[in-house]
Parts: sequence; structure tokens; C-alpha cells
Amino acid sequence: MNDSEFPAPQSGFAVTHFLVVADQDRSRGFYQSVFGATVVMERDPVILKMANSWLILGPVRGEREQRLGRLDSGPHVQAPVNLDAVAGDSASDVWITGQYFDTATSADEPFTAHWNGTAWSSVPVPVNGAELFGLTVISPGDAWAVGNNLNGTAFTENWNGSSWQVVPNPAQGLLLSVTATGAGNVTAAGHNTTANGPTAAIIISWNGSSWVNDTVPVVGATEELFSASAAPGGTITWALGSSTSSVGAVSSMLLRNG
Repeated sequence: MNDSEFPAPQSGFAVTHFLVVADQDRSRGFYQSVFGATVVMERDPVILKMANSWLILGPVRGEREQRLGRLDSGPHVQAPVNLDAVAGDSASDVWITGQYFDTATSADEPFTAHWNGTAWSSVPVPVNGAELFGLTVISPGDAWAVGNNLNGTAFTENWNGSSWQVVPNPAQGLLLSVTATGAGNVTAAGHNTTANGPTAAIIISWNGSSWVNDTVPVVGATEELFSASAAPGGTITWALGSSTSSVGAVSSMLLRNG
């Protein structure tokens, strides 16, 4: 695969669709023959590129594994890998993140894999007991993945071009999304949570040297953020989520910074 084949438009943005299918081979053939999709990965999961989109077709498995693709990531992996995010900055620099069950630790462990333009390869993560949900790639030497440790604290790590490094952050809770306008302007979003569910929205920002808490408007009894997005080189960051009133009414919440 070369840069001319990568589904990144001159303007606008590329979209990634995750689908759970009963028959990967039949579904792959359908998108090839009907829509002219190009196969990047044959199965487990099927990865296709089509127009300005990536299409990932995961197999139907158990309830916990409905967004899965099977990627062998180590000798202790006995179950498929949960794939939760994909991002890249060129045809030869694409990452996917998620988690898998490690039989050695009897716990969920973080998972990352890199596409170099020819093949996928798993890349070790220097931490145990964490889940990765959000991902952004700034350059071949700079990417961020976010999620949570299994003890309930937010988790952030940075790819420095040769390895993933855990970076401390002040958030308590769950980070679900991360976006960047550049190396010194990264934003992650999520929410605090208890046994009863989400309580308050979280936004933290990377200023080039450390993560800091951002002020989030209080618009309901509880808030949660699912997604954050920004254009590379831009000045505006958006965050999307929902709020719940004291009487249980749920409203959409859209935040803008910049």
C-alpha cells in the first residue's frame, strides 16, 4: 500500500466503520464486488478500504466481544482482541488499540498493533491491567492512547517513535477518546464513574509537557463524554456526550474549546 491508496482525502476527513458480521468471507466479498472495496486484511478482522473510509468487519462472538478482531498478540492470548480504536497519519503509519484477556495475569491487558504499509504487528504496552479506548496519531514519532486502569483511574500513554510510555495524568475515571491539533495540543475526554454509572464529564489537555484538568461546564446532575475531535493544525476542539437531569431526563451535550 502506498500513500496514493490510503483513503485520506485532500480535504474533509476519513471515517472508520466497525461492523459485526456473521460471515466474514461473504461480507468481504459483498463489499469487494458491490462497492469495489480493497482488502487490507483478509479476516479476524476483515479490514477494507473504500472511498474515504476504513471498514472493519468483526466476527460475532460473545456479548463482551461484539467489537472484536482476532489478532495474535502474544503467547498468553487465548481470546480474541477487543478492538476499540483505529487512527493513522499516512498509508504506512496506522495504529489500532484495544485489550485482550491474558491467561498469565488472568486479567484484561492493553493491546496495540501497527500497520507499516505492508503488514500488522503487535507492539508491547508497558503496563498490566488496563483497557484502551481512544487513539490519535500525530506523526510516526508521536501518538497517544487513552483508557483506564482496572483500579478505576484514567490511563494515558504516548508512542515516542520506538516504544509506548505511560504518562501520568490527573484524571480519575474513564477516558474514551483523544484528539490532537498538534504535538503540544492534545485533548482527552471521558467521565468519572461509580457503581451506579457516570457522574461527571472529564476533559484533560496535554500542553507539551504535562496533562492538566480542563474545566467542564456542569449542565446536569450527571454528565459523560464519549468522543472528542479536532482538525490537525486547527485551533478548535469539540467534545460530544450527554447529560442527565435530576429527574432522569437525558440530553445531548456538545462542547467547544477554541
